[in-house]
Amino acid sequence: MFRSKIVRPRFLGMTGIAFVLAGLNDAAVRGGVTLVEPGHTLTQLVDSAFPLHPSQPALDAACAFGNQGNIESIGIDPATGTLYVQLSPGGFSSANTCVFSVAGPVVTLVNPSTGFGINSRGTDLHVDPITGLLVTQDQNVSPARIATIVPLFPGLVGTYSFLSPPIFSSGTFGMGFSAGAGGSDVPSGDIVFTSDVLANGIHSAFFGGGATTSHVTPPVGGDDMVIQPDGDWVHVPDFDGVITAYSPAPPHVATLSPTGLNVFGMFVEVGLPFVFGTRATVCDTTGDLYVSYSGGIGGSGIFRVDETLTTATLVLTITGDEGLHDLTLGPSSVGAGESVYFTVHDQASGGEEVWEVTVPECCPGAVVDLDIKPGSCPNSFNRNSNGVLPVALTGSETFDVALVNLATVQLSRADGVGASVAPHEGPPGPHTVIDDVATPFNGELCDCHEEAGDGFADLSMKFQSELVVSALELDDLAPGALVELTLTGTTLDGTAFQVNDCIRLVPPGTPPGRMTASSNLPGIWLDAAPLDSHFDGGGFTFFSRTYPLSTEVTVSAPLYPANHPGWILDRWFINWIPVPAGATTVMFPVDMEHHSIVLIYRELPPTDLERLRQADNGSRVGSPDPAE
Repeated sequence: MFRSKIVRPRFLGMTGIAFVLAGLNDAAVRGGVTLVEPGHTLTQLVDSAFPLHPSQPALDAACAFGNQGNIESIGIDPATGTLYVQLSPGGFSSANTCVFSVAGPVVTLVNPSTGFGINSRGTDLHVDPITGLLVTQDQNVSPARIATIVPLFPGLVGTYSFLSPPIFSSGTFGMGFSAGAGGSDVPSGDIVFTSDVLANGIHSAFFGGGATTSHVTPPVGGDDMVIQPDGDWVHVPDFDGVITAYSPAPPHVATLSPTGLNVFGMFVEVGLPFVFGTRATVCDTTGDLYVSYSGGIGGSGIFRVDETLTTATLVLTITGDEGLHDLTLGPSSVGAGESVYFTVHDQASGGEEVWEVTVPECCPGAVVDLDIKPGSCPNSFNRNSNGVLPVALTGSETFDVALVNLATVQLSRADGVGASVAPHEGPPGPHTVIDDVATPFNGELCDCHEEAGDGFADLSMKFQSELVVSALELDDLAPGALVELTLTGTTLDGTAFQVNDCIRLVPPGTPPGRMTASSNLPGIWLDAAPLDSHFDGGGFTFFSRTYPLSTEVTVSAPLYPANHPGWILDRWFINWIPVPAGATTVMFPVDMEHHSIVLIYRELPPTDLERLRQADNGSRVGSPDPAE
């Protein structure tokens, strides 16, 4: 296998230290929001106090349901980067809410009246990755329901699932979409959610479904939950409840934070007030959580909790009469990577703000590896095989290949020549399967090993050879050419990946051939071209190189080796056939399984040595040779 990988940087928590607080001397302040941890970029997307952005009074007027208009929840479409915010006139069990989309500074009314009754402490708003619908909570009916909103046209509202028996009280809740990871008993695409403080529990619901399914009852009710990449359901309770991870597989074993992390304690530790209404979002690659709480005069903050639930790091604070209402994580609008988007309500003016803070420690595709022809080295490709080219996207503990959207996967040339080709999906012929066939390789691009499975499931694909040759225009390349290929695609949540690997073109039906080079003097440097299947060229004798059969190889040797003064190249042999005397460069095709090159140097008699020195002023005899 040849292969390359993209390794995105990750933040590593400090084991055994529950709280990490950077010095305020490093802070960057904008308005009432203060960056505490270095390395982030803070951007204000919407500010109702300035006429350059749609104002909160204008939003309230469009809603016509009061003058408070708190943004109580925020969600993002990972495919488009479009933000959605949900407004409530304020108060518990509000009669109506309004939904807006936010694209940069442009705020657009999506739905003037959902008819949903939702409390003002911040319920979740998500984009269903399968249906594309907005999903939120409706407390205005009995029993309550998880409801859907069509984001393209106002006034179209649908039902996701009624919540029976009733499991909401004051209504705050958190949710995520199952990917079926970790042996989850909730099918991929269904919602896993936690209900509020008084009703509590972790449940699941499905689109168009009836009664929900209850799975666990946490020791403390509410308030939010997220699903980590390994499938764990992480419950982030209100008040001083300890953050707890639940196995997604029955019997849903609970694992408490090793350091007893709880949101109330995080805020008290750094001198920030805490009210209630915990909010959380998760990085889908590292499993890190970003945690805050909803509302409150006197300020708030956002903490990052590492994936092991061991450390909490204060990222930013919100001060004065401003309070955070909700947060979500999605593609950054100011560069590559991910950002946390959050809403802030100005208690004094009633104004609303939407902010973005980049989180470089959370990047799509934490570790993504590609293995062409898994288990083999080199990756010889027969253009006339009329078969398939095996390709594996390797899984790991940080990358679940079941989350790949197969319809988006394409194979192309890294140099941009030609088109691209999708995996072959038979019958007839093979089709894509999830199987353990490959092992990630930590070497250089186009280096290789012959290891197969490693215990993690891989996405094993087959690309039809004939289509690969035609689409990638491989017939225009010479036998022996090393071609770098690129595999691109996205996961089900829209996260893009791109990984590279290499193939070596060979004539039909030709196995690789090996060349060995030796000399009667040690350490003679020989130039060899082209690069072999392991991406190696020249070397010091003794060495071996592997080439596809029929590859034309050129080998050059020094006439006077600098590391052996007084010696001269006498002759060499290819497969024990002598090469004409005086030649320092030979060319030959690798047309058999094993080629042997042997160089013979002889020591010059003193008289010959002196004569040669006088003839060329000593420039070559016993001096460094340009070939070296």
